[in-house]
Amino acid sequence: MPTAWRRSGPGKRVPGPGQFDLVRDETLTKQHSVRLTNLSPYTTYAVTVSSTDGAGNGPALSDPFELQTLAVPDNPPPVFVSGPDSCLVTDRIIQICFKTDIPSSAVVRFGLSGLPRDRSVAIANLRQRHAIPVVGLDADTSYDFEIVLTDSQGNSSSSEIFAVTTDSIGGADDFILTEPAAVSYTSNNTSVVTWKSNLACAATVSYGVGGLTDTSQTGFYAQDQSVVLSGLTPDQTYEFEASCLDVNGVRHIVVPSVHSLGDVK
Repeated sequence: MPTAWRRSGPGKRVPGPGQFDLVRDETLTKQHSVRLTNLSPYTTYAVTVSSTDGAGNGPALSDPFELQTLAVPDNPPPVFVSGPDSCLVTDRIIQICFKTDIPSSAVVRFGLSGLPRDRSVAIANLRQRHAIPVVGLDADTSYDFEIVLTDSQGNSSSSEIFAVTTDSIGGADDFILTEPAAVSYTSNNTSVVTWKSNLACAATVSYGVGGLTDTSQTGFYAQDQSVVLSGLTPDQTYEFEASCLDVNGVRHIVVPSVHSLGDVK
């Protein structure tokens, strides 16, 4: 049973000119159901149905009729479930953390308190848990922040403006592993390397088979680290090295030499 249709345009009632698209269902049945895909939102289509029996008699044609697809849902913009607030403050870095009700991208707009927020940090990935470091700040200085969220449909919302003050310049603490690095999870294509430290840092794990050819990074500062290594090949033994960069720009070696993830099963 071939089914033909063509677009007549949003809000229009008369089919416009153009080639008909065609869907065929060769199943011999009395009850037919044909799915039309790749249609445009809020668009009226002219449809004609034809049918041919098993002996080749036909086709019998229906009268043309119209159907209209629904408009794209106008969902409400994303909202903050928790935060935004500072989750890490040093003399040079303020990290902003928050959660959203739906996956969203985020832009952190900031500037000196009382002045225009003319600097920004953007995270394009859609996520619900956000930890965004703002670096290169001055010590003992107050900054105003505003967070702008955008969901997958372009709906946006903004936080209230809030202020955070950086710490005074202080001496650097020694880096200490409070929980050594370990492979906490392994599947046929994924492993997770975890550790804990006394200092917040941004984690990096280099890994590969017969050489450290790939890298996975967290991109934010934390004391509890969980680095996901994905896209691994089953039945291979991977080597890895782990390190982290603290808020003072000092890199600390977590795993000082090449270690094995073990066979990824």
